[in-house]
Amino acid sequence: MLLDLDGTILDIEVSFFLDTMTRSMAMYFRDLVPDELFELGLKGCIQELTNNPRADGETNEVGFFNTFEALTGVGAMVAKERFGSFYREVFPGFSRHGAPVRHARELIKGTVEKGLVLVLATTPIFPRVAILERMRWGQISPEPFHLISDMETTQFCKPQAEYFLEIADALSIRPEKCLMVGNDSSHDMAAKGVGMKTFLASTYRVDRTEAATAPDATGDLKELGRLLGFW
Repeated sequence: MLLDLDGTILDIEVSFFLDTMTRSMAMYFRDLVPDELFELGLKGCIQELTNNPRADGETNEVGFFNTFEALTGVGAMVAKERFGSFYREVFPGFSRHGAPVRHARELIKGTVEKGLVLVLATTPIFPRVAILERMRWGQISPEPFHLISDMETTQFCKPQAEYFLEIADALSIRPEKCLMVGNDSSHDMAAKGVGMKTFLASTYRVDRTEAATAPDATGDLKELGRLLGFW
């Protein structure tokens, strides 16, 4: 089972990423670039990773910082250090913006009890430290997860087909043996294109301007647990 994080098993305000977090990050670069250029660089990095798979073994982390340097002129090593300081010093203080989703922990417990392989399939545009911190906001332990998709170890992002195939390959599991659970009707449900089963978590559903992929089933996490026979 591949579980998305934000909006699926973590209740988090979308505006947090677009507003609060971005403004706070910009403060760590204010002596190097204007806030407006920082924000353009950050958005450009996300678009680059989302739209273009990494090539020649390059990780999303390398692609992110190379793109950030090209767009802002801030060296990759300097940028990595500044982002790291932000995630260590400021990010944990934003826990008020995240909360558990009902039945998420019960679903994870049921998955473990059934002996299923569990993956945290969050879009890997964040370093592991930021992902683990957001999991803490949702009161979700990383222990049950066989794999956590982060920018340091992945080459692809949703909705790229390679993202889902990379996970299946890393675990030596055929895509058709996998279930992708997420709240994004385009990015998460794209897993259906590689043969995975899909469940659209509807409580905090996200619909983009991009064409959605019809899921195999939809509902809240309680309904998913019922469908899987967990309760």
